[in-house]
Amino acid sequence: MKGADQRQTVDQADARRDQILEAAAECFRQKGFHAASMAIISKTAGMSVGHIYHYFQNKEAIIAALIVRNSEQLHDVLNAFQAQGDFVNALLADLPDGLERTADREQSALKLEFIAESARNSELSCVLNAADASARQRLSDGLGVSLRARGQSDVDLDTKVMLISALFTGLAAKAAQGIDICTDSYARLVRRSIEAILFED
Repeated sequence: MKGADQRQTVDQADARRDQILEAAAECFRQKGFHAASMAIISKTAGMSVGHIYHYFQNKEAIIAALIVRNSEQLHDVLNAFQAQGDFVNALLADLPDGLERTADREQSALKLEFIAESARNSELSCVLNAADASARQRLSDGLGVSLRARGQSDVDLDTKVMLISALFTGLAAKAAQGIDICTDSYARLVRRSIEAILFED
């Protein structure tokens, strides 16, 4: 019974953390990191500021947790590609869904807030750079295995991964501006761009 009680306590704590992160993300999207005070976040979360401090040391810790959560979601997508056997095929087949995820205006705006804030805050810069490096390494590993299995060169693979990453970051910026990137033309040209990057002569 004790083990069940402990699991329930952990589940409740996780639910509270998620509640805070969802509220903070909404506040950050609407007001930006600096204008979204802990008081505003607490009101949106429906709990006291003191309760929030029980889970997060400060606002920077909340931002860092959001960055980590975003990275974990990306890892889930990349792991799904790996599970399909051919990473390149899975990546290309996922493009319509990938563009739809990238086109989420609120999520894209929040990711751009991460980037902007990391340029001003060295601690958050370390968190974001670590998350980005981890995702790029995962992408590089998956693509490398797939390319070698096809008899393709994996020369400059890290640079190719950086270019693919930059392509989606740029599209996210356009999505945050309200530009519709979920069109057949975008999907076709993004696919051709990725193929050109990976399969250059």
